[in-house]
Amino acid sequence: MAGMDEKLIKAITEQVIKAMQQGRELPAAINPPAGTCDGTFKPESTDAQNDDTQKIAATHSGARVVDESKSIDIPLTGIITASQLEQAVKDKGYALVAQDARLTPLANDFARQHKDKIKRANPVAGTTTSNPTRIASNRWYWWIDGTCPVVKKVTAERQAILTPMANSRKSEALLSVVRDLASAVKSGHVSGGVLFVPTAAKAACYVNRTQSLRGVVGTSIKAVEEAVGEIGANVLIVEYLQHGSASVNAMLDVFLAAKPDVNTLIQRALAECHRLS
Repeated sequence: MAGMDEKLIKAITEQVIKAMQQGRELPAAINPPAGTCDGTFKPESTDAQNDDTQKIAATHSGARVVDESKSIDIPLTGIITASQLEQAVKDKGYALVAQDARLTPLANDFARQHKDKIKRANPVAGTTTSNPTRIASNRWYWWIDGTCPVVKKVTAERQAILTPMANSRKSEALLSVVRDLASAVKSGHVSGGVLFVPTAAKAACYVNRTQSLRGVVGTSIKAVEEAVGEIGANVLIVEYLQHGSASVNAMLDVFLAAKPDVNTLIQRALAECHRLS
């Protein structure tokens, strides 16, 4: 039996050698069974190790490595409300405010109460200064034709920058109100004013006939923002019967935080309009 096996093995071997000599397909390479160490074992690298390797390679090549795990601290810009400051303090423990940002009156109040949590950003984004936030210094007049609990409340909350006019609170006094407001703005005593009226037609007409006043009817927050930005509006006319507390507050926040500057092109256009009259 053993002899037959040896003959069989010899025959198979001869056939294989013959096939190889004739250029037939060579046998496949034999690898060790799975789980067997062949002396070339390499440990699998983790994602963290790959990241570290890439950072080291980038450092040696002179490339700048950015740690994506650290988010850039972007300052608040534009006109900033109290709710924005409050949310930032809640999320990060402080509020970073851009150098050229403006705070609404309520935001100013919040800043005064939390001076240690309000920071001004340097021109380089993400860096801060130790200087406390700037407080708006603009002064404004306000007047109302009639009475309204909403107006009473919103003006009381902003009494630091809103001063009531002494004129009678009746519709017959509107012309004298506009005249006195125009004189105060021209002399630099105030930046402008807010007129609360049942209907805006006469107020808008009177205000925009003067040379020192540029009025906007507060139909919406967007309308106020555009008027401040485009013509440097310095008089806000509010039809208080048409607005609730939230709407009036929002429009006042935008209007009172702005600096009513007007560019040269608009000044020339307004001067031309006055000459036409």
